[in-house]
Amino acid sequence: MIATAMALSACQKERWGRDKVEDSGFVDLVAQLKLATAVCGGDLAKANEARRVLLHQHAMTPESFHRNYRYLMDHPENWKAFHEQVVERLDFYQTKAKGGQDGH
Repeated sequence: MIATAMALSACQKERWGRDKVEDSGFVDLVAQLKLATAVCGGDLAKANEARRVLLHQHAMTPESFHRNYRYLMDHPENWKAFHEQVVERLDFYQTKAKGGQDGH
């Protein structure tokens, strides 16, 4: 699981959608958290460890994560665009995992 988190983190170094959001790192983080949760299935201990590792990699505390997420929830005009970017990022990760687009 930690290897998966590290591989996902490596993908964020790609030039992708930098003009869409001021903090594309938060888009990366949320997408990676969604993937890690899916990979862990029902194993709560593994999911919590993956979350801890990903937050650390993004230099974010749980409190700052929740503050950022709450801000988005409180601003519906930003919420939809943010989640569209998360979905695009998930698609990007899936394409990369399958060796698509640029063959990597």
